[in-house]
Amino acid sequence: MSETVSGGGAIRDNSRDRSQRTFNRLVRWVLASPLHRMMSGKLIIIEVTGRRTGTRYSVPTAYAQRGEQVLAASAGTWVRNLSSERPVVLLHRGRRRPMVPEVATDAEQALQLAADLLPGNPILQRNMGVTLGADGQPDRAQFQAARDRGWVYFAFDPQA
Repeated sequence: MSETVSGGGAIRDNSRDRSQRTFNRLVRWVLASPLHRMMSGKLIIIEVTGRRTGTRYSVPTAYAQRGEQVLAASAGTWVRNLSSERPVVLLHRGRRRPMVPEVATDAEQALQLAADLLPGNPILQRNMGVTLGADGQPDRAQFQAARDRGWVYFAFDPQA
């Protein structure tokens, strides 16, 4: 399935579920429009290019900010295309921003990203199956189970 988003070109949505593809299309349209303020406080679009095929993916996802960094997580297969050598474009608060991804490969680094990402994102907590303890930290067993199910945590830094 391909479509066009403003400022972009043809994109691809590799979501398996038809209702998810429909929702993603709506979110991409809203976030690329002047109405972006309705959703841009919680959602961004990550535009990433396939490392082997060159296919461009445009993926809406929840995020949090930590200073200039944008934090996110996903269990989608598209995350295999994230690499610090391959900048991406974020549609963030109505602006296209070139960013450099850093994928958390170490469990403690991923846990810290999750601790900063999850408190403001209850839907993401539910999707991951991770609750926060009284101290505000992710439950370690649930967090590890989410990682075992394929959840990947990453941060984006502004491109120099």
